[in-house]
This record gives sequence, C-alpha cells and structure tokens, in this order.
Amino acid sequence: MRARVQHAILARELYCSRALPAVNGLARETIAQTISRLPRDEKNSFLLWLANRGPFTDDVRTEEEDDLFQYENTDVTDQGLGEAARREKAGRRAVAYSFSPGLTRQFDFSPLTVIQGWDENTIAEIELQNFWDVDLLAQALTQAEPDPDNWAAVIEQSIQRFPNLCIAEYIVDELRRSPFSASLARNVCDLLSALNSVKTEMDGQGNLSPIGVQLVQKYFVGKNAWFTDESDRNKIDFESEMSFVDPKTKEKITCFWHGKIQTPQFRVHFQWPVSDYSSGIKICYIGPKITKR
Repeated sequence: MRARVQHAILARELYCSRALPAVNGLARETIAQTISRLPRDEKNSFLLWLANRGPFTDDVRTEEEDDLFQYENTDVTDQGLGEAARREKAGRRAVAYSFSPGLTRQFDFSPLTVIQGWDENTIAEIELQNFWDVDLLAQALTQAEPDPDNWAAVIEQSIQRFPNLCIAEYIVDELRRSPFSASLARNVCDLLSALNSVKTEMDGQGNLSPIGVQLVQKYFVGKNAWFTDESDRNKIDFESEMSFVDPKTKEKITCFWHGKIQTPQFRVHFQWPVSDYSSGIKICYIGPKITKR
C-alpha cells in the first residue's frame, strides 16, 4: 500500500493476482484474514485494491501454448511469476517484486529463474529481474523504455531487443502506410520474439539445440503454426511481390515464409531456411497480407 500511495507509477504498473487475498501470509493465515483485523480505513483501502481496483494479471494474461511454469518446484503458472515469465518470453518487458524476507524462502536476490515445462521436459528457462525494495522498483519503472507509440519506434526497439534477427530498416516505410495499433505492434513483436528464440538455439553451422528443435516444432509445424510457407500457387503468382532487398548484401531474395496475424491480416516475411548464420534471421517485410486476391 505504501508503494501504491507514494509512487503513482506503481499504482498503474504493479500487477497482482486476484487470488492474492487467499495466499498464506503471516502466522499461516491468509492475507484476507490479516487484512480483516486492520483499522477500518486501512482494511477498506486494501480490499478496494485487492478485490476491485488491481490491476490484475488475470485480466491481461499472455497467451502461451505450453502454459506451465515452475519456480523451485512450485507451480507459479497462475501467479505473478508465471505471468512475468510469459511476458518476458514473448519479448515484453517484465520484472518481479518480492516480499523479503519470506516465511520459508529468501527472495532478496536477482534474477529469479522460472522453468517452463515439466521436470522431464524443460522447454525454456526464463530469468526475471527481481526487486525487493519498493523505491528501487519505482525508480527502475520510471527509467524503463516506454512502449512504442509509432511504427518507427517499434522497429527501432525491435532491432535492439532481438539481436538474433537482421531486421531491414526499410520495413518502416511499408509500415507507415498502416495506422499504428498498440495491440498489432505487440502481436508483431511476439512473432519477432519467437523467431529470435529459434535463432538463439542455432549454432554457427545452423544446427539446432534440443530446445531449438522443440521451438521449431511448436512454431513451424501443425495447423496452428505461427509460421508457414506460401502455397505453390502463391509462389508463382506473387514471386515478385515477395522478393525483397537483402538487408546485408542488398541483393534480391525471396521470403515466402511468414508469420501470420489474423486481425487485421498482417504478415512478417523472413528468409527461411537461414542462409547466413552469422547475421541472424533476415526480416524483410512487415505489413498487410500480400496475397490478397
């Protein structure tokens, strides 16, 4: 409560779960039970926050197909650490705030490593920056890079955030023809983040690690795949439209593989398989669907 009152940014950006009142706190009683014994004004302030005002992670939950996250063998899928891990994995900045000292564990260190998957099938390890000092958390949020509010900022930040991609700077010229949308920008960044993760698991000869193989299976295979190749018919009919300037060599290359966004119909075209393992996956087009007939 002190954090929310003294730092306006925390009132907007400090998310919690709607289940937080049921979590055990001091003396093995729930937080709700502890709150019930506070003076009336304090109790009402707490209940207004935890029952109505939030903001709540449950309302902005990030979509994740393999939605199982653990921290030190504790399931945190539906807790704050789970949502922070989903956001970080999707390329959306997230940090954790912890009460320290805890009843049974200490949380006065950073980062916290969250495991995605099962003990016998680890999909990913996500390291989350952790804060246990309210003032330092507020300072970090104040200094954090703001969400982009135009397409040029999206491309500029993506070049910084996804070092395993080679994003053509001319892409922004096409993007400027489409109205900016924050939700569309997030979807684009989700696709770029997935490609960046795949390239991270690829060595200098193009060989994928076991985790890389799993990521390709997840994102490139099946009817709900994020990334697909063009049909043979479209490759013939739209070869010219899908030929782009290589961001490295400046020669023409075809990029038939693409990531899909359905509403609106947007595409992210990239070169696949990777031809130059040292330069990253080449992203050559982001914009409206090219093959509209």
